Amino acid sequence: KYGIDHITEREDLHSCANRQSQYDKQMGAHKSYRRCGSLGSQGSGGGSSCAGVIDAFFNERWRCTDEIDVFGSPIAESDEGSLANCRKQCMNNLECLSFDYDQDAVNSCRFYDEASLTHVKFFDGKYWLGAPEYTNSGDGVKVDWWQSFSLIELDGSKTVPADGQITGFKWFGSNSNAVTFFVYRFVSDTTYEVVGKVEASSSTAGAENSITASPPIDVIKGDVIGWTYDGAGAFGFVETREGEVRYRNKGNSGGPNGVGDQWIFDGGAVARRYHFAASYVPNNTLTSSATRKYCAAALCQGHCGPVMHGGTTTFSWGVWNNFYTLNWRPHPRLPSGGNECPSGIEAVKCWTDPETQVLWAYGVGGEDCHSTCSLAGASPADYMCDEDTPITGGFEEVSNIMSNFENAFNAN
Repeated sequence: KYGIDHITEREDLHSCANRQSQYDKQMGAHKSYRRCGSLGSQGSGGGSSCAGVIDAFFNERWRCTDEIDVFGSPIAESDEGSLANCRKQCMNNLECLSFDYDQDAVNSCRFYDEASLTHVKFFDGKYWLGAPEYTNSGDGVKVDWWQSFSLIELDGSKTVPADGQITGFKWFGSNSNAVTFFVYRFVSDTTYEVVGKVEASSSTAGAENSITASPPIDVIKGDVIGWTYDGAGAFGFVETREGEVRYRNKGNSGGPNGVGDQWIFDGGAVARRYHFAASYVPNNTLTSSATRKYCAAALCQGHCGPVMHGGTTTFSWGVWNNFYTLNWRPHPRLPSGGNECPSGIEAVKCWTDPETQVLWAYGVGGEDCHSTCSLAGASPADYMCDEDTPITGGFEEVSNIMSNFENAFNAN
């Protein structure tokens, strides 16, 4: 549905992740982060099943509001009895990217094929794309430290909802610099083509700025708004869960020159709301529905990020007393040779010195010596490193110990 490849489980790390869950349940989430070897990221949480915890992580991307008028027609309607059931049905529908809910309506759930909140906002008697409520204030604003580069807003709520025209732009000035606004049309992957532009030769700092598109720019459904700074950013942003901004992944990279030019936006996406808006006039009147609780799939961040990360092709999971650990993108090389440890955990191997009866544990890394020993015992507290009996024979003694295991360093 979201174009994400299948993620494969590292079953050989399951027993180790179980031990992580046991430790973290008692000591706090992520306390055993590297115990099962190197990985990309980790999620921890309670739940009734591994799938339920993953669903909870994913569902963090949904943002809901009670204050939105929805412009557009639903693709389906049904009575599901609760907001959670609406969300579940939307997830099960390949076309559904957002939904609204009214518990008192005959059909409590309505489903939409566009990942947006409103597509447009009706503000001061006009339709707007972007953030019209932010263009008269600089409260909490940050300004990009990169200069002279291009950005594009791909959040569904900021795309053109139907054929019409862009008639102008407004923004809250962070300095006196110029800025060029563009209307882009999707080409492929991260490439977009310019279908219109408006150049503002300067900005007034600390005030709302505006410029008219003359002539207006003809747009079609799905077109998006972008901009190129001339020097430091003419307007700033606030960090929020809203927005899906991409950019050319190179500072001072400039931007396209005019209509017909194509530009690649290979950086991001980041969740920000920039202090600008584009005025929009639809060819046909937009009719809003009655206000309902509306939920849309926002940009995946936090726990949701690894679930939807394009590089997440493997994961491992473990559980202890309904506390789950999800290791995303694990890539340790498991030890071989030696013997199975009392724990039976595959991420560690053991060998007992027949002369001293000292148990040696060889694992995938871990945070420290004690974390490796905690994997060797039948319980995490069975073994700890004997720090009072250090190795005194130098490399030769270490080599003799490691000869009882198979590892990549034996031949060196």
